[in-house]
Amino acid sequence: MDGVRPDRSDVTGALVCLVGVGLIMYAPRGGQQRENNDVPNPRRPDGAGHA
Repeated sequence: MDGVRPDRSDVTGALVCLVGVGLIMYAPRGGQQRENNDVPNPRRPDGAGHA
């Protein structure tokens, strides 16, 4: 944009950022299922999981 070409460290930094974004976006979000029903489930709008 300003007439200065990006150097190797600029390109490396951009690639590191893109790899980080890819890991965040495409990493599996699963986990171990909880069996404790005393803890409310924040993903359920009815608050199911309360004792």
